[in-house]
Amino acid sequence: MARFDRTIPPDGEGNIFLEVKTIGYDGSIHKRAKIYSDDPKNPQASISIKARVKPIITVKPKTVHLRGLKGALITREVTIQAYEDLPLKLDDIKLSISDKVDYEMKTTKEGTVYRLIFMNKVNKEEKYRGMMQLKTNYSDKPLLKIRIYGDIKGRLQVAPERIFFGHLSMAQLKNSNQKMLLRSLNIKSVNNDQFKIDKVDYNSDLFEMNLREIQTGIKYAIDLKLPLEKIKPGNISEKLIIHTDLLDEPVKVVHISGYVR
Repeated sequence: MARFDRTIPPDGEGNIFLEVKTIGYDGSIHKRAKIYSDDPKNPQASISIKARVKPIITVKPKTVHLRGLKGALITREVTIQAYEDLPLKLDDIKLSISDKVDYEMKTTKEGTVYRLIFMNKVNKEEKYRGMMQLKTNYSDKPLLKIRIYGDIKGRLQVAPERIFFGHLSMAQLKNSNQKMLLRSLNIKSVNNDQFKIDKVDYNSDLFEMNLREIQTGIKYAIDLKLPLEKIKPGNISEKLIIHTDLLDEPVKVVHISGYVR
């Protein structure tokens, strides 16, 4: 934000006041401002501001990502550090996804440095997100927020996770030399565990499907073909249901989408 004297008399002086908001900054900052005037010799000039922002409290990292395979120990750590003379107190901790994430707070230095260890509790393939809020005894920073994201994968990895045929035009399809649209996906064992695909359910009135074994018992490919003569205007919303012989992951569902105008 800037305030300045718009008119300066000959041989006179003017003042420029610059204000820098330091919310969200930590450490060194360097800001520049350009000055434009009707001075024929110096129509443009620049000034700079350098400062070091001393934070009240730091939370590093501000976002927690819990990623890994189901059944594995998945933890992440956050450090909270205070820089004021007043000892920091943290209380009234609220975790919006306590059914999915657990935590433990440890004191590194009483009143100054704390460690939060977050632990995933989900034992199935799932994505989730939530937030932890902690109240402090600092009036200038009464509330701390930590965002939490979870992405727990199963033993089988499907890529891509969705099949998208895109936004299609009937007019363009009719003028195309293609006879069908093809999309492929891979299914593989993350830990190289042996598995078998027993069957694949899909809308056979709309699609053609081909299952290929790429690496024996480890990796498969599915080719999904959409013949042009079967395409009709409107939304494409279908499912590809893959049945395996794994007791803990017997079914994988892949959503199929697209739009035809």
